[in-house]
Amino acid sequence: MRTPSIRLIILSLTALIGASTVRAATINFNVIPAQSDVTVTIMLDTPVGADTDSDMSAVSGLITADLEAISDPFGEIHITNLSVATTEPTALNFCFVQIITCLAGVNVTSGAGDINVVMDTPGAPAQIVGGDFTQTDNDMRMLGSINVDATGLADGQIPEGPFLIDSDPLPNDLSGTIVRNGDLLTLTIDLVADGIIDDPDTGVTTEFSMTGTIVATANAPLPMAGDLDCSGTVDLDDAPLLVEAL
Repeated sequence: MRTPSIRLIILSLTALIGASTVRAATINFNVIPAQSDVTVTIMLDTPVGADTDSDMSAVSGLITADLEAISDPFGEIHITNLSVATTEPTALNFCFVQIITCLAGVNVTSGAGDINVVMDTPGAPAQIVGGDFTQTDNDMRMLGSINVDATGLADGQIPEGPFLIDSDPLPNDLSGTIVRNGDLLTLTIDLVADGIIDDPDTGVTTEFSMTGTIVATANAPLPMAGDLDCSGTVDLDDAPLLVEAL
């Protein structure tokens, strides 16, 4: 077996030491519906009365994040885009007047994919400590459509039919974790998003919220040149593998 020259080893180690020790990357994470459940809550305040109801759904979507490094310690994370949508129909029932049975109410339904949360403006990058992070002050917006059907005494008192959801963005924090297992990056986020639509013409105020846990995954980028141990960094830990390969 050919023995590498001392000069070649020194030059190779010098290249390792002088190389960048971190590799920044922009990662697109796909939301896993089977592991991502949210609660959709709507509060209706109408001239007939007020009530709140909620329903659950899985969600799908995409999360884009800038990572300072692609393995632990990751350094900073900056979630720059988030877009999720319900994957199941939702049905919410509101009763404003009840005497034994509901005398005045509203049924609100939506189809799969009809209720969405998108990031309007991201907050500042967050430091990852032990895999945990909190990115604060992210402007989140609720979008989509619902169908409203008034019942009983509310019929004719509350506007009915399909309505678009397009709330003004409101600030919310995104707390979560990120881990790497082999070539797989897993991002878990506690989602909190809400919105308010106030219609002065009808006197109806609608408050929306979506809360839950989102799990998204992505394949880690291919190792950079010199990253022989596939850690996401080029450092002295790669040196033994380099010498072995010579």
